[in-house]
Amino acid sequence: MMALANLVVLGIGLAAVLRLWEVFPFDFGDSWSGWPVVARVLLGMGIAGSLIGALVEIVALFRSPAGLERRTLQ
Repeated sequence: MMALANLVVLGIGLAAVLRLWEVFPFDFGDSWSGWPVVARVLLGMGIAGSLIGALVEIVALFRSPAGLERRTLQ
């Protein structure tokens, strides 16, 4: 059940980051000219992280009914 909740939260976060990517050209003013590249890289990392997290939660969602719960470190 926790995997489903995490998947929903990841989906909402992914939608927000994708929307930011869509409207990207932010106004950085007269500051350093490298900020657009830095911002685009960070948004890309956020998208990649959300996709990886969603994949992990999907696997966890299908493992729990099969009786293969997550292992904890001891």
